[in-house]
Amino acid sequence: MNYILNDNKHPAFFSRHFDGNTKTRLLLDGVTEISWYCPGGSKHCIFQECVSLINLHGDANKHPGQLEFIQRISSVIVVLLPEDPREPEIVESVKRLQEPKIPLIFLFTGVEHAPSSSDNRIAAKNRNDAELKREIVLKVTCALLKQKEVQSLESHIDTAIKSGLIATTESKEVWNGQERAKHLMDILGINGESQRNNDKLLGLKDEYLPLQGDHWKSWSKCDKEVHRLHSRRDISIDQQLTEIVSKKNKIRKGQLAEAQNLNNFMAQFFKYALPRTETSERIAMLNRLKKYLDDAFTGVVAHLQDQYNTTWIDHRRHTAKDDRKVQLADHLQAISEKINSAAFDVHHIIRETGQIYEAICSSGELRAVSGFEVNVLPEFGAEIMMSGRPIELLDGDANHIPLEWISAVLQKLIQNIGDQRVFVISVVGLQSSGKSTLLNALFGLQFAVSAGRCTKGAFMQLVPVHEELRNQLHFDYVLLVDTEGLRSVEADASLTHDNELATFVVGLGDVTIINVMGENTAEIQDFLQICFQAFLRMSSVEIKPCCFLVHQNITETAAKHKTQEGRRQLISKLDEMSKIAAQAEDREVTGFSDIIQFDAETHVFYFKNYFDGDPPMAPPNPSYSQNAQELKTKLLSIAEWQDGCKLPLISEVRTRIQHLWNALMKENFVFHFKNSLHIMVYSKLEEQYGKWSWTLRKFALETQNTLHHKISSSESYDIPTGQFKQDFNSIYQDVKVDVDRYFREELYSDILVQWRDNIDKKLESLIEDLMKETRDNEQELIKMKKKNFSNRTENKII
Repeated sequence: MNYILNDNKHPAFFSRHFDGNTKTRLLLDGVTEISWYCPGGSKHCIFQECVSLINLHGDANKHPGQLEFIQRISSVIVVLLPEDPREPEIVESVKRLQEPKIPLIFLFTGVEHAPSSSDNRIAAKNRNDAELKREIVLKVTCALLKQKEVQSLESHIDTAIKSGLIATTESKEVWNGQERAKHLMDILGINGESQRNNDKLLGLKDEYLPLQGDHWKSWSKCDKEVHRLHSRRDISIDQQLTEIVSKKNKIRKGQLAEAQNLNNFMAQFFKYALPRTETSERIAMLNRLKKYLDDAFTGVVAHLQDQYNTTWIDHRRHTAKDDRKVQLADHLQAISEKINSAAFDVHHIIRETGQIYEAICSSGELRAVSGFEVNVLPEFGAEIMMSGRPIELLDGDANHIPLEWISAVLQKLIQNIGDQRVFVISVVGLQSSGKSTLLNALFGLQFAVSAGRCTKGAFMQLVPVHEELRNQLHFDYVLLVDTEGLRSVEADASLTHDNELATFVVGLGDVTIINVMGENTAEIQDFLQICFQAFLRMSSVEIKPCCFLVHQNITETAAKHKTQEGRRQLISKLDEMSKIAAQAEDREVTGFSDIIQFDAETHVFYFKNYFDGDPPMAPPNPSYSQNAQELKTKLLSIAEWQDGCKLPLISEVRTRIQHLWNALMKENFVFHFKNSLHIMVYSKLEEQYGKWSWTLRKFALETQNTLHHKISSSESYDIPTGQFKQDFNSIYQDVKVDVDRYFREELYSDILVQWRDNIDKKLESLIEDLMKETRDNEQELIKMKKKNFSNRTENKII
């Protein structure tokens, strides 16, 4: 069976050839092992569908309970017969196996040639392994093709109980939790099974979780605008602030109205999940609810992805000028939006809980929700963290942190476990670089992993430290922060979003793991420079984070030795850019590590490939596990290698989140740039633009003064329009020549080119405004002169 699964490269089943095996099978006699074969979509796969393989150790005649169970659940049974299969006991067993009419394949160990008339007998003696494997797989595949029913392990729990393999069912609390999950699914109107063509599911989140939709996204956008006001001609800063605050309050009132009239689903969820429920019952409900939701939405998402692929193929067949191509592009966008709306998970329900809490708190009154006081909602969030589940820190849909909710949850956590000392470890990196996989390997977690974008926003999870290790490690808990990938294609994320996220994550963690796929560090250099300059500008936040660099998928054994020059250049570049950034902020630093601790020798790790072969049947690489253990040992021994190490209390982490996020909201300049060099080049360009604009403004002022003098000192009421435009155009052309020279000859012209269009438009708009202003001023002066002349004439006549 091991040879069939993966050519014995990574044995799935324990066999007699392993170290420690005994002839009597002291531990394994009667043990039934199960493993899965998952096809990778290639024509070379052994099976084209997911197949479960069950292996019964020992003599099946001596284990009737296990044999009965296998008979009841199997689609096909392969029977390995001894050299003499005619023994009465064996013959009787074979007859019993044939009773349920399950396809049987007999593997004769003592026969070299099977009867040609039989299609279910295979001779195994003195056979070539590859040839024997092909024949077994062929016969099993043919038997499976006749079995149309797809089975699940869950459906066989009752079978296992009847066979005596499971002594008792779940506890009463677990059973109650599962029943409550079923009731919640009934309220949603779905039965928990995959519903491939059920478009009704796409609207469930908007219907039953209304507060986190457009309300929350609009409020988040307004909250950022409050901290990032811009001067406008038509309205003052104070008026802008008043309008935005009024809009925020209006949105909160809309959320409050929804919170006070909870739909049946959220009301029932609170009844089942809030803290007066037994912890085991609540956890069982959440786990089963997550499974039901996953099962229900998996088919819908798969169906939409199939539609997207079909439409995309059709889209590519049409030319750019074809109207049909435009229609298909719109259809692709609509399908993409449907895929995004098909996300409905337990963490969305917890997010809705947080929004209900924030909406009620914004009213200034602690009201009851579905018969519960609102202050029990953070208690539920704290229970989630204490149970070992992740909780959403930064909403990936709205790109915002619900500060009131997170602060309240952490405060309740302090009340439950005390103000313990925590070690905050965060991870950041490009999309699909293996961030969640790394945290899962380091600490045995279950963060979502997959191809593409599997994490949105940021999640935090609390991991307790064993009491015997707390004094040695000098902290009581590890707080892990997993984040979405930077430069995400699916998210269509902007440079600003990525820089904000990276700065927040690096600032929050006592140690931030920067995950890099391969040896190239060009991308991380950019956002590290932005983080550095952002921290320089955040005088209200007292932090000095530390970074570890992890290179993934490095096959070279001597990679650390061979990349010394690359690491030296990395730290040299960071130091150089740090000094440039500090100079721009009127600060003095000696290097990058003055703000963000980073040692190019001891803080850099190289990891082998995670899989030893091609997934999905490839086993984990033992070298990856060894690399992860080395990193984990280094991380947990932070008290030994970091000078003056004093990790924060939970209350200090709570304050850090608040101060860091508020500082990020107020900072809007540096996040728009790729790195510190771009900031420096742009700042110099802005300075130069000030000179160009002053040249034009100065000319306009001089022209206005000249025309004012001519109009005031003569009887003429006409402005020489032709000469007027010609003079302005002449000075504008002179400025444009200077602009061309600057963009062509400046040291960083390759960086400057991205802002050329913007500068040209600003200068063009400025010259038009100055011409209009000059013309309007002189027209007003002429109008006043005519009026004065008319008044003098009337006085003379009188």
